[in-house]
Amino acid sequence: MKPADNYNLLQRIREWNATRLDLFKISEPNKRNEFHGVVRFFFQGDDMKYQAKCLRISNTSTACQLVNTLVDKFHPDLKMLTAGRYALYEYSSSTGEHFNKPMKPEGDRTTI
Repeated sequence: MKPADNYNLLQRIREWNATRLDLFKISEPNKRNEFHGVVRFFFQGDDMKYQAKCLRISNTSTACQLVNTLVDKFHPDLKMLTAGRYALYEYSSSTGEHFNKPMKPEGDRTTI
């Protein structure tokens, strides 16, 4: 990463952190430009009720790793069953809009 890119990344992280609760602050990048933060995820079950979980994730995490972790957190009883179909969607709380283009990871339990 170029020094200017490093500076821009650091500035964006600091701007984010200035308006967030401590729980959701992003760590400053280390020497390998890795940083971590907590993200809240929601899962809507068949009963149409939502569950929420917060996970500490890294910028080096893959979508497949993330989905597998979320499956473990939301449905630990399903770990050993057949592969499910999962996708990640972004939701904007300010507009109430669902972004319909999901991230579709590939891998063991996350084949879509």
